Amino acid sequence: MRSTDMIYSLRGRRARLLAASAGALLLLLTASCGGDDSDDESGASPSPITAAAAETVQPSEPSPTTTAVDDSGMDDSEDMPGDGMDGSQSASSTETDESDDMDESGDMADEGSDGGDMAEMLDPIGALAEVRTLDDGSLQVYSEIVIAATPEQVWAVLTDFETMPEWSDTFQGLAGDLSDGGEAVATFLVEGQAFPFPHVLSWEEGRSFGWSDPLIFAPGIVDDHRYIVDRTDGVNTLFVQYDTLTGDDPDVPAVVLADQLVQAYAWFNQQLKAEVERRVVGGGDMVETLDPQRSTAEVRTLDDGSLLAYTEVVIEATPEQVWAVLTDFETMPDWSFTFQGLTGDLSDGGEAVATYLVEGAPLEFPHVIDWEEGRSFGWSDPILFAPGIVDDHRFVIDRTDGERTLFIQTDTLTGDDPNFPAAILAEQLVTSYEFFNQQLKTEVERRSP
Repeated sequence: MRSTDMIYSLRGRRARLLAASAGALLLLLTASCGGDDSDDESGASPSPITAAAAETVQPSEPSPTTTAVDDSGMDDSEDMPGDGMDGSQSASSTETDESDDMDESGDMADEGSDGGDMAEMLDPIGALAEVRTLDDGSLQVYSEIVIAATPEQVWAVLTDFETMPEWSDTFQGLAGDLSDGGEAVATFLVEGQAFPFPHVLSWEEGRSFGWSDPLIFAPGIVDDHRYIVDRTDGVNTLFVQYDTLTGDDPDVPAVVLADQLVQAYAWFNQQLKAEVERRVVGGGDMVETLDPQRSTAEVRTLDDGSLLAYTEVVIEATPEQVWAVLTDFETMPDWSFTFQGLTGDLSDGGEAVATYLVEGAPLEFPHVIDWEEGRSFGWSDPILFAPGIVDDHRFVIDRTDGERTLFIQTDTLTGDDPNFPAAILAEQLVTSYEFFNQQLKTEVERRSP
């Protein structure tokens, strides 16, 4: 039987934390293309992270999640045709499982309680990671884990890419247009080095994201990678991460690559579980601990071609304290060198004038105000000096962890102007807004020791 027809299970094997990214795997595979999990001849002991992965990934029960992977009624304790390896199956047995779990397009089939079906109870310590051979000969790196949280809570942590590097030492997150069909960069960390990879995303808000394209270092292999908040029993949520490798490459065999990826994905799943469950507090609420050094300033391109000048900063104060300083327009000129404040009818729909200081001279801009007391204000109208561009400017008190507050300032520029291109304006605005944010942070923290 071909080695590619075997299921490689983590159960009973020492898990190795290998490359989590394609670029990192290239480096590893250049040195060695071996897929053996036994200790090498050097006798080197595994790193603490590797040892931790082996300890946490291996479940304490034979059937780590549920027996739903094989709907034929057999679980891991029954005799199945194979090669004698613990947890391995023959290709025909594997294909039977795939026909149940995969639809004709190769995507994971939806499971749930529609039509009156009873919700499947999930094992709270369930975890699984294995390589499967699909009907068309493709290899699927399949991993799953049960997390003691709601699907919304799992999704919130999974897509909190700003903080992901703080708890994940493999996948570092996505940056770019995070929408279906959007262009984004996925970053993976291996041995302290970051490897970015551009992708066109598949995105289903609240449920899944991923991408499907040829591997940069092994173009003969198409990599279909998915992160899925799969289903819940009302208490726990099943998270699935899988990677379907179609084709092969003479330099990096798909079977070797798959066996390495399954280890890294299992480790990421364990880290995700730990972080989600750490953030879940009484009543199921999520509290994100805000990094006091967190600050972002960048220009993003939206789906419709508009440009978003996006900035944010974490302030060591309560939302009420931040709002009080942000809307104290009488004293704002004392500490801000850019935005000088608003005058007029400060209510939702009211007419007011925003004043900015440019090279020492005040410039006034009339606006119709959007106002949500205690949380946000802004306006949306054409720019006086560039009427081809509609300016949607927002000041937002976003969220708090109880001690700190995330303040966000954004400006969406729709359209363009021949005298003042939107791309140039966006770059200038993001620099100015970042400066204002830092001055706001300093003033709030000065007033709120």
